[in-house]
Amino acid sequence: MRKTMNYFSPDDIDDIAAAEKIEELVSIALSVLDRMPKPVCWVGGPMTTGLRTNEDNKERLRQTILRFKEQGATVFNYLPLQKKAMDILRREFGDEQLLRDQEHQLQERLRDELYAPIFESGKINELRIMPQSGASFNVQWMRGFARGKGITIKLIPEELVPKLKKSAVK
Repeated sequence: MRKTMNYFSPDDIDDIAAAEKIEELVSIALSVLDRMPKPVCWVGGPMTTGLRTNEDNKERLRQTILRFKEQGATVFNYLPLQKKAMDILRREFGDEQLLRDQEHQLQERLRDELYAPIFESGKINELRIMPQSGASFNVQWMRGFARGKGITIKLIPEELVPKLKKSAVK
């Protein structure tokens, strides 16, 4: 098995943990992307939509990113940034359960404030889309952006997505 590359330095991890604004996370992301060999791939998949729980969706995405890294692709693992961005955004909404409209607003802000600046930087060269991403608001935005900018788009067949040991269906 090929060694996987983690392009986040210990300082990057500390900076992510200390970040209080999404703009700080974007700055970290762009710095990491500058250090990565080209072409850089982004693996997009559902996190809050589909038949699986949010936790299972995130784990499938994490494992898929790892699988492509193991195969030698230069994959940007944005999940630590996404998690921190969600923490920052959720704090703004308070601790209570979000209503459907609030969850949609949160996803729009995640797209506009984190994903869009990263994609607009021109540092993402390929978008690979996981199966069952059709209902994902942000994956559909990524697909449209990539198509408009001539970024290569590849659909990942289900058989290339690692199976979870225990997968719960909603």
